[in-house]
Amino acid sequence: MPRHSPQPRFYDAVLGGDSPAPRGSLVLGGLEGVRRRLESPLEDVRRAALVEAMKYGETGISWVIGALQDPSERVQWSAYLLLRERAEMSTYLLQQERADLKVMLALRSYNPWSLFHALHTLEGHSHAVSSLALSPDGKTLVSGSHDKTIKIWDATTGILKRSLEGHSEWVDSVVISPNGQTLISGSVDRSIILWDLKTGNLLRMITGHNNFVKSLAISPNGQTLVSGGIDGMIKVWDFNKNQFNYAIKGHSNIINTVSLSPDNQWLASGGSDGTIQVWKFRTGEHHGTFKGHLSAVKSIRFSGDSRTLISCGADKIIVGWDVKTGKTKYWLPGHSDEVNDLCISRDGKTVISGSADQKINVWNLRRKTLQHSFSGHSDSVISVILSPDEKRIFSGSKDGTIKIWGVL
Repeated sequence: MPRHSPQPRFYDAVLGGDSPAPRGSLVLGGLEGVRRRLESPLEDVRRAALVEAMKYGETGISWVIGALQDPSERVQWSAYLLLRERAEMSTYLLQQERADLKVMLALRSYNPWSLFHALHTLEGHSHAVSSLALSPDGKTLVSGSHDKTIKIWDATTGILKRSLEGHSEWVDSVVISPNGQTLISGSVDRSIILWDLKTGNLLRMITGHNNFVKSLAISPNGQTLVSGGIDGMIKVWDFNKNQFNYAIKGHSNIINTVSLSPDNQWLASGGSDGTIQVWKFRTGEHHGTFKGHLSAVKSIRFSGDSRTLISCGADKIIVGWDVKTGKTKYWLPGHSDEVNDLCISRDGKTVISGSADQKINVWNLRRKTLQHSFSGHSDSVISVILSPDEKRIFSGSKDGTIKIWGVL
């Protein structure tokens, strides 16, 4: 027989019940057990207890909300992810329970981006990183560079998997097909190359532009490829049949960026002439000219609901547009130099931008304010993307490096 009576430990299993433990008794589980584990000095124990807390209704959720102020950033991040998942499910089910409203209010006032740090710096390119793309599962990162190469990385570890050579000049744009099987690259050598993403094998080359290919976009159904270039032409290709469909001329000079709406209705282009041209994607019919930027438009993206188009440019400004009317919805000044690229969260409430001022800014679109700013590159940030689960930001710079930002 052991001579010492058992004592409660921070890792004791949950046995059930939600009433306070009697005075002097062992606390093994239930709501009181969760509370005790949330007070543990070990952050991994507190993180595990948060998962259990979510099972105990409004009281448990209140504790998870309280963990957003935990001294540990990892605990804060775990709490945020649990609350975000709860909020997304509540929205999906259209629930209006008191606990769910508490969650949504807590998320509105919390800034998760302040927890982000540079987790990895990827070094491998010898010149500027001009474009980044992520596979649909978020596991593979692709970079195009002015060193004429394309590199494929493990998006989690930052380990280089392979380097592709096939272009004879700068690679200005890379995109990945929706099924995650094909990588497409556009280059200053005027060509578009299709690669097998898994093997790195060159599948075929498309030619047709009379000058540099600056930007690529692929339709959500993976059937159509759109390219824009210095020749001022937008070209639309049948991706599967390797067939040219039609060309559009709408800008007076260089096309810097092209984008397709998620609902497959709209095609937009941004040019060095300072305008954004919007077309009906299926017919190529011109919808409108959006004017508001004072100089070259560098990047454009559609929101997830396809109702808003967001643009950035050399005038240091980010602009939100109503796609149907062409009217400006908001302006986001804040960068001190030209804004080269942007990406949008899946719920359309957050924009992330990269600038020549070497900063990556995170914008809250509900409040139309700057929420957070990252610094770490030693030169202009040219490309930024957000992982599908929104737990990582990837940035490519003129300094030749790629940075992966997130929470440890």
